[in-house]
Amino acid sequence: MSRTLLSVSQRLVHCARLTLAHHGDCGLLGIAPGPVVYVEEFYGEDGWLAQRALHLDGAVTAEMDEAYGARAGAPPLELPADLIRPASVNHTRSLNFSGPRWRGMRAEERIDDMVFPLPVAAKIALAQRVQLDVPPPLLLGIAESRALAETPLAPDCWLVCRRLRLAYALPQPRRADDGALYDYDSCVLHLAHFWTPDDGGELLTDAALAGLPGADLRRPLDCLAAYGYVLVADGGAPDQLAALHVWRLLPPK
Repeated sequence: MSRTLLSVSQRLVHCARLTLAHHGDCGLLGIAPGPVVYVEEFYGEDGWLAQRALHLDGAVTAEMDEAYGARAGAPPLELPADLIRPASVNHTRSLNFSGPRWRGMRAEERIDDMVFPLPVAAKIALAQRVQLDVPPPLLLGIAESRALAETPLAPDCWLVCRRLRLAYALPQPRRADDGALYDYDSCVLHLAHFWTPDDGGELLTDAALAGLPGADLRRPLDCLAAYGYVLVADGGAPDQLAALHVWRLLPPK
């Protein structure tokens, strides 16, 4: 890890995990003085919407929820004029990569030439992270990388939330629901990590594997730094509600 990344990591102190209301995706609408954070969730098969305004101690100051359709079309929260909103992805676009199809036949699609290759140590670490039921040597590489959100933490240092799709070989070919044969498949892994321009287009650095201090993020989808805080919206799963993670970013010494 570079000196810049090490300095930022040492200054980042996790101080709260604020549980949200649903198990779906979540994002940050922004942060206002107080500070008050505005978050939104999309949940259920029909993509219902919920929004909350909350202090960093978890106290909710306003909320709306379509309640699985019981209050469909409820007006969204009114956002303050001085809201600091997340920026669009700009600096970390070099992390975007699109390779092969999500599943198919290795030989026909020349999958080994299409994926972003990984060293053996990275394959072992990733296989443990996503709990693949295949040996690490069958992990072929990165089939897709997408920077979902970014926020600056220091000069030439950004926090990025990213989605990876990892291609892996199957011990035996299988058939999809439509009858198509495939001998490789893929799975999704979300990461939140530090990034500097020195990383360039390197898709998997030590910093990316290390993640953020003090928290085990499951599906980091959005991020924002303001007022001395760093916020990450962590999407939910069937067995876990979405959450807002909060860090203090201490000033440089």
